[in-house]
Amino acid sequence: AETRRTVLGLGPALLEDRPLDEAVGVELGWVRSTAGVRTDLVVTGERRALSPEVAAHALRLVQEALTNAVTHAGAALIRVGVMYGADDVAVVVEDDGRGFDPGDTEVRRSGLGLSGIVARADQLGADLRIESTPGWGTRIRARIPRTPADEDRPAGATTPWRVLVVDRRPVVRAGLVRLLDRAGPEIQVVGEIADAREVVDAVRVLEPDVVLLDLRMPGLDGARLTSYVRSASPGTAVLLMTDDLGDPLLPEAVRAGARGCVGSDLDGAGLVRAVLAAAHGDVLLSQRVLRSITDRDRPARDPLTDREREVRALVERGLPDKRIATALGISVKTVEKHVGAVLRKTGASNRTALAHRAASDGG
Repeated sequence: AETRRTVLGLGPALLEDRPLDEAVGVELGWVRSTAGVRTDLVVTGERRALSPEVAAHALRLVQEALTNAVTHAGAALIRVGVMYGADDVAVVVEDDGRGFDPGDTEVRRSGLGLSGIVARADQLGADLRIESTPGWGTRIRARIPRTPADEDRPAGATTPWRVLVVDRRPVVRAGLVRLLDRAGPEIQVVGEIADAREVVDAVRVLEPDVVLLDLRMPGLDGARLTSYVRSASPGTAVLLMTDDLGDPLLPEAVRAGARGCVGSDLDGAGLVRAVLAAAHGDVLLSQRVLRSITDRDRPARDPLTDREREVRALVERGLPDKRIATALGISVKTVEKHVGAVLRKTGASNRTALAHRAASDGG
């Protein structure tokens, strides 16, 4: 396969007059024409120039993954994603082939090409994830920095919170990115999405801590998108953008797991504070929004212990587990145990629903 690619000119020379995603598209055309495999290419984010070395290695990594999918996996469908972020580019190759056990050391010695992919990712300083299940296909994802790891990062610097911006309007996206970029090293915008259908793929590849999401996205509304994002990445916080607190989609999105909402009246500093609060696990919902969330099938409440009542009170104030642990002088694991007990006994589906009940009971 490697020799044939060289003969056909489908190697790194593809990048001489094309960006990475277009070169990948040509490569997929080669796969379709020679192997009869169906392919799909998804490109998200604002295209930014890559260094020739990074682009060449990224393309070769995709080629190796495609060769594996065609030659060894017997795939009928291959999906490739190229996700441009502010400081990195992510590539993902998924197939519906026979799959394998990633923990089997024999697999890496059997000529499937995984060792080459791992070595290339290591050379790039990339974050590589290989997921596969026998009979269910394989997914290879690599997040590749535009510059070598730790370059230009001062000693003792902390990892920034990763934010994905989702809005159909280019001007709004550009403004949000600019405001968040002013936050300094605390926040890193890893991507911008205009099409709601691309959000879940981007979340799975870019792994943001926070998704800043327009509630009224066309095609897939914010409530459904929140549900999909939370299913794909339970650790990702969703922060909605809307100026209409009476929008019926808002309580649906909150029930689906949205952390809160912000409006266009926020200035840059306020937006940054809201994103950081969501990243830390705080609930950002007004009393009006909380009261609009109905919970008709509330089961009878079991009695709580004194400690559980203390934990519940702090959860209802929107405090994350770490701050609750500090306030009560107990461990974070103990807090998690008490929160689980409170949710179970009250019948609340999540922390947000618990906060809603407190607002409703308070009138």
